[in-house]
Amino acid sequence: MVTVKALRCCWEGAGVYRSRRRMRVLLAVGMPSLAVAGVAAWAGMSLIAPGTTIAGQDVGFMLPSAAAERVNEHLASTEISVTVDGESALVKGSALGASTDAEALAAQALTDRPLWNIGAWSGEEIRPDIAYHDATTNETLREAFPNQSSDPEDATIEFSDGEFLVIEATEGQGVNPDSVEAAFNAALYEATEPVEASVVTHEADISTASAIETANQLNTLKSEAGFYSGEERTLAIEPEVFASWVEFTPNPEAGKIEFTIAADAAAIDPLVQQLPDLVYQEPVDGTAIVNSNGDVLDELEPTIDGTSLDSTEGIADAFVAQLLEQDVTFTLEPTVVEAQTATIEYTLEVDLSEQMLYVKENGVVVDSWLVSTGTDATPTTLGHYSIGWRTPIQTMYGDDYVQPDVKWPMYFNGDEAFHGVYWHSNWGTPMSHGCVGMPDDRAKQIYDWAPEGTDVIIRA
Repeated sequence: MVTVKALRCCWEGAGVYRSRRRMRVLLAVGMPSLAVAGVAAWAGMSLIAPGTTIAGQDVGFMLPSAAAERVNEHLASTEISVTVDGESALVKGSALGASTDAEALAAQALTDRPLWNIGAWSGEEIRPDIAYHDATTNETLREAFPNQSSDPEDATIEFSDGEFLVIEATEGQGVNPDSVEAAFNAALYEATEPVEASVVTHEADISTASAIETANQLNTLKSEAGFYSGEERTLAIEPEVFASWVEFTPNPEAGKIEFTIAADAAAIDPLVQQLPDLVYQEPVDGTAIVNSNGDVLDELEPTIDGTSLDSTEGIADAFVAQLLEQDVTFTLEPTVVEAQTATIEYTLEVDLSEQMLYVKENGVVVDSWLVSTGTDATPTTLGHYSIGWRTPIQTMYGDDYVQPDVKWPMYFNGDEAFHGVYWHSNWGTPMSHGCVGMPDDRAKQIYDWAPEGTDVIIRA
């Protein structure tokens, strides 16, 4: 007989069994579903939306890395036919150095057009800018069309017959890469007809004009190079010697020929040893006219200081350093050997009582003659004066006279002057309105002898 308790146990046992079986069924069905959902979520976030094209390549349902690889392969393998003057050649993108930032484009495509975003499916075509490696492109076209290609030649500089001369630049030519690159851009998206490319000229990196500018600079430096005492060049550097110091360095990127002036101190030293003899100048003593104050009025013989170069130590090394800075004029510092100046004090002395003019040098009478001074009514004024304004000839005016063509007047006190007299010859007799008159030849004598500032003494 089965008891109620036994039945309950059987029932409860059966319930436990059914629960465990249900759990196993749920696990068997649920785990794959979760996996599928996870994969779908990953794909939606990691793959590019379908219908997306980059540079003519469908990259839908692709990881960015795979999309970038496909774009790069497409760039490298795309091929176009190029024709130049009847010659044809096939050119691939790899031979043109064609490139784009495929990784960045693919990453941006995933950001803008992920698989999960159905609204981004079959979006607008992505046409990136394509970059070309100029050197690679030009070399490819040169190899493909050798008859249409030649290198330009830069201008150069040479030294000949004492001058720096320019060998002119020459143009080169080659297939125009612009039309080839444009055709390649189009071929990335659709088949194209063969492109007819033109031939263009290639300018030299260093032009003739640039070389002429450098040559002119060198010729100027050549003409100035040497050792100087003041403004005077004591020793010039021979053109051939200067040219041997010049080293050229073409700089195509800067479009010019650069140069350095590199000399050797030992080679310069023989030139330096000539300098003491060339610099030395004997001083020349001079003679000057002075007044009683010692002021120099004029030079009878110029005083010229001499010069000497006491040492040549360090000159060669210093000149080498200057040349490296393209400073070709070396200024010497000679010692000044002072010359002496003898002075002569000039004086014109008039004795009114004697009616005499005495010409004195350093107080010694060197000449004298009779003159005609002012009358008692218009006396010549006593005093110590100096020669001021002077003129070879003039018309003199007074209150009661007009005297034309008076020669050699030299004024010393207001309107009182030494001058020539042609209207009388009463020498030794006072006849004037205050001036000191004399024969024309004597007036010219002191006019030529006495500079402005010469002392004038009028005594009784």
